[in-house]
Amino acid sequence: MDDVLSSNFEKIDKVLTDFHKNIHSALLYRNVYEEIGEKASKINDNNHGYSLGIYQKLALESMVLKVCNAYEPLEKQYTKYSVGQILELLKGCEPIEEQYLVSFIDSKYLEITAFNDLNIGEKFIKIISSKMPNRNRSGTLKKLIEFRNNYIAHPKFLEEKEDEDLPSLESISELIEWGKEFGEAVSSAYLASYWNHTSDAGRIRTALKRLFKEIEVIEKGPNSP
Repeated sequence: MDDVLSSNFEKIDKVLTDFHKNIHSALLYRNVYEEIGEKASKINDNNHGYSLGIYQKLALESMVLKVCNAYEPLEKQYTKYSVGQILELLKGCEPIEEQYLVSFIDSKYLEITAFNDLNIGEKFIKIISSKMPNRNRSGTLKKLIEFRNNYIAHPKFLEEKEDEDLPSLESISELIEWGKEFGEAVSSAYLASYWNHTSDAGRIRTALKRLFKEIEVIEKGPNSP
């Protein structure tokens, strides 16, 4: 492998590592937001609404920022570890295990037969660039970007009406999942490495359930610590 190609793979590795960490954080914050939301009524009844409400708000804002980062357009000066940046770095690189790219395209778009004059790596970049979520293709992402701009980065409204401008948690989770699967496919194909976010991100749910038991939001079982 020549020095230029080796350097490019090192850049891919670094950006992908940051991308995975970003998606992993989005999963963690999503889980915190969801767990607190599901127990909101009981939390309020036990007079913990104010303190846990702060945590939930911070989790929401952090999740929004992480998702927006993952899909930030390349032309933005502050773009880091985004899907677009990864695709740009992949240009001219040959995948080690191309079946992961094929599987990702096949599962999302069923267009693996398109662009038959290109190799799998070039085809992957072409299809994902033209189909990946962005603010023009995804109403969910558009709302998240507007929420970030209006309520987090540059607040324009004093009244508390943020939730009215948010897409559903289910649709936000779909964006997180798309990013997770994209990152896993690229890591497996170009670096022969695999990231498992799900089990680790799920630990926060277990930790919160323990907290809820301690503050009597949920009942302790007979074998609970």
